[in-house]
Amino acid sequence: MSDEEFDYMSDVFLLQSGEKDIRPGLIHNRSVKRNVELSKKKEKAHLVNKEKYKPTKVIEKEKLQDGLQTPLSSENKGFAMLQKMGFKPGSGLGKSGEGRSEPIPVDIKTDRVGLGVKAHIAEIRAARAKKFREAKESAPSFEDYRARIIEEANERRAGIDLFRSQRVCHSLDTKDNVISPLEEWFWPVDKSKTETDEEEEEDENEKDEEVPLTAIQGFPRQGINARVKSLHSTGSQPHNYSSKLTSVRLLGTMPQFEEFMNRLAYAYCGENSSR
Repeated sequence: MSDEEFDYMSDVFLLQSGEKDIRPGLIHNRSVKRNVELSKKKEKAHLVNKEKYKPTKVIEKEKLQDGLQTPLSSENKGFAMLQKMGFKPGSGLGKSGEGRSEPIPVDIKTDRVGLGVKAHIAEIRAARAKKFREAKESAPSFEDYRARIIEEANERRAGIDLFRSQRVCHSLDTKDNVISPLEEWFWPVDKSKTETDEEEEEDENEKDEEVPLTAIQGFPRQGINARVKSLHSTGSQPHNYSSKLTSVRLLGTMPQFEEFMNRLAYAYCGENSSR
């Protein structure tokens, strides 16, 4: 086969013939063809009936718009009276002619909602929108929320550290046969006590100075090392001092914890010297 001859069995021939042939497909089946013709006739008849027989609401609306757009004739009694009073067609009402130049629009009620319901619903929506705006304006910002969350996390962390330190102090004092701590908050609270004991403790604690948790934050850790060095410089050699002050290190920063540290350190120093 030469290059000049066209290959009618190739896809190129089919594509080219499809591009040129843009005619719609022919319907050879009589029943299908009849159904198509009937559907076209029904659609055409529906459009004619829609234009000829309009709904009542549509007709009333069209007549209303036509009547509002049609100007009043001079035969109208009201318009004739206005002309006698000095009114000119096309000008506004009033002596200077700056008043209303078009009639007041007519708002005909077509729904079944009672009178004043729409206005009441609009007032409720406006009140809700105002309340939402006020709540949005008074709501805390992202920075305030973030600061509050950080503060709460720090308080929880400080409370955990305090409980661990109290537990360590309690275990150390128990090993040394200490019956009661120097301060009530040095040991963890015993939850197994009865209600009467708790009430008695509350009465006693009211007399003592309360040390809030917020006041036990900020004690420099360098103070512990300085206290240890001062004890060593004075000649006191506390036995296992670092291990017994583990609770103090766990507490981190406490501004009002210095007195407790002094008492605890010197108590262990005196105990070791007596031994």
